Parts: sequence; C-alpha cells; structure tokens
Amino acid sequence: MQAQGALKALNDGAECGIMRLFPIGLESFSRHKCLCKLFLGIPIKRLSMETKLYPSNLMQLKLFKTRLVEDPMPILGRLPNLRILMLFSNSYIRRKMKCPYGGFPELEFPQMLNLYELQDFSIKETTMPNLKTLKLEFYRRITRFPYRLLRLEKLQRLSLYEVSQELMNVVSDTPGEDWNRIRLITSYAPPPPKNLW
Repeated sequence: MQAQGALKALNDGAECGIMRLFPIGLESFSRHKCLCKLFLGIPIKRLSMETKLYPSNLMQLKLFKTRLVEDPMPILGRLPNLRILMLFSNSYIRRKMKCPYGGFPELEFPQMLNLYELQDFSIKETTMPNLKTLKLEFYRRITRFPYRLLRLEKLQRLSLYEVSQELMNVVSDTPGEDWNRIRLITSYAPPPPKNLW
C-alpha cells in the first residue's frame, strides 16, 4: 500500500485475493486525501453519518454485498465530489430509498443493480443536478419512478434492464415534450416471462 495520504484507488473483498482492510466502513480512509476510487465488498450494514470521516476527494464509489440496513443516500448525497456511484447486488437490503434535498451535487453516473428488496425509489428537489446517465438493472419490484429525474436537463441516457412493466409504464407516461426527449435517450429490456424466472 502507498503511504498514507497518497492512496488513489482501493478494492476490498470483492475480488479473489484482496485483503479485507476496513471492516468498519469508509471512514477508515478519511485521512487519505488522494483516495478518489473505492470498491467496498464486505458487509458493514451501516455507514457513518459524519462526512468528515470519509475520503474528502472520493469521486467513484462501488458497493457490493455491503448489506446496508439503513438508506445510504442521505449520507452519500453529502459527499461533495462523488461523480460515479454503483450500488450492486445486496449492497442495500431494505425497501425504500430516498435521495435528499440538494444531494449529490456532482453525481453524473449512478448505477443500481440487483437491489432485490427495493420497491420505492424517490428523490427530493434539486437532487443530482449534473446527472448524465442513469442505469437501473433487475428491478422487478419497483413500481414508482422519480419523475424529477426525467426532467433533468443534462440527462443523456436512461438504461432500464429487466425492470417491472409498471415502472416502464411510469416512464412512458411522461407528459408532453419531456417524453419526446426521454424516448430518444431510453434503452429498455423487459424481464423474461415469469415462468422462466
């Protein structure tokens, strides 16, 4: 490992042979000022609510099998430099997720994959003003979509892969000129028939 303060990227736990270095969470690396990419792949269940305990220049965060039981969005939305957020299988295991008012000021590329329990995803006003690409994959329980995301001017790509038909109906019911734009930037793959699940 490089000297403290010079670490730029770190993988943990999700790849064969990688040592589990920080069982208590992201705050273990708060003093690494140059740490900008982090992949956390071990159960931690909760994130600290103190932003000062996180790497101050974190730009890319991947969570995998962290099994969070508290909504991570209120704290992650306060990280000032986060641009890429990937929430993979079992990173969060509750039904509701809410992005805070004014959260994620620099986020451009969120990807949410296989959060099996998630049913309700919502955002507050002025959230993700710089959003460019949103990917939702394998969401068969979500029936509500945050309409505010569809109205963000910088949104360039919306990828919906094996999401519920109810969710897709919400997107396709976007009114007026907003739908004309959303239709051009949306890619959609329906889930297989239920008898094949």
